[in-house]
Amino acid sequence: MAQQQHQQQAAQEPDGTFASLGVASRAAYGASAPMRHGFVRLVPADANGLAVAIFDRPRKLNGWNQPMLADVRQAFEAAAADGAVRGLIVTASGRYYSAGAAFGEMSKPMLPSSLAALAEGMTRGIFETYLAFPKLLVAAVNGPAIGAGCTSLGHADLVVASTRATFSTPFARLGVPPEGCSPLAFPARMGAAGAAAMLGTEGRQLGAAEARRAGLVDVVADDAWTATGEGREQRLSCERGPEELLRAAKAAAAAWLAAPEAQRQRRPSWGRLEEFRAANRAEAAALARALSQPPFIEGQLRLAREKGKPTWLFAVARLLQPVLAAGDAAVLALLGAVLALLGGGVYRLLRALLAALSSSSSSSSSSSSSSSRL
Repeated sequence: MAQQQHQQQAAQEPDGTFASLGVASRAAYGASAPMRHGFVRLVPADANGLAVAIFDRPRKLNGWNQPMLADVRQAFEAAAADGAVRGLIVTASGRYYSAGAAFGEMSKPMLPSSLAALAEGMTRGIFETYLAFPKLLVAAVNGPAIGAGCTSLGHADLVVASTRATFSTPFARLGVPPEGCSPLAFPARMGAAGAAAMLGTEGRQLGAAEARRAGLVDVVADDAWTATGEGREQRLSCERGPEELLRAAKAAAAAWLAAPEAQRQRRPSWGRLEEFRAANRAEAAALARALSQPPFIEGQLRLAREKGKPTWLFAVARLLQPVLAAGDAAVLALLGAVLALLGGGVYRLLRALLAALSSSSSSSSSSSSSSSRL
């Protein structure tokens, strides 16, 4: 039933890659196959062994929910197992690369332990998928990359960005700790000061050119590498549409594959895999604990207000925060007390209604009897 609902949801969200792009863009991507839930598409390897995974949930800004993360994992595992694939390029349809983890879609009532387990499992699982990928991994960032959508870039060997791309990790504003091994990966790419500016309270947002200078991005779409890997400032004369971004990503990937092993740029986790995996586990657990704390609840309430979305659930969570933080037993005790009160009230209401109906019935019978005697 759940899978059918996810498939129906995917059908209602237009395929941004093929529905909204022109003929040239479609040709650039090539034929693709949807993953199980329809939120990620996988383009088979080309002649150079480069496959393309496309986040394809544009109406939700390619935000990662459970079904989409399952599709990401399926695409990565398929590319890893395919002997024809030498590298995987990850890009997205629509205006956004990814708005990150869709915590708002987890905002249905559930016990604190269930919410924590869900958040921890999602966070640990998606970054383990990136950490475990054994081949060349290239991120082709077509638009804003936010939160987990941005920290996932720290697991790529190469990051290629459209001039429309932006990069932000608003963890402090959202009341959650950094995740995705970003405290390890970002300093390796950007230096300690650059990483702190993005991951800390400042929450600095970078444009494509600034991210290139900072070291988070390797290539902006109009300064791609040549086929030999030389001349990183060589300009391309093509338009800067999706096809140009993909062309730049493929050129950068081809140069990487053609370079001697010792000269290849590697992702920050290269040679430090177990350290990154341990960090991922710890960060996922810390994020899960944060979901019942005031900073996260206040952040979600503020975000819902800004977006004009319903705020009642987070308003209730703010009111009940001490109970939520105390754990399942406290929540269940509170629910039991509320149900007992409601139960008593409902019982009294039903007795009053039955009494009124009985009185009305008696009055009707008396009136009918009087009439008959007349």
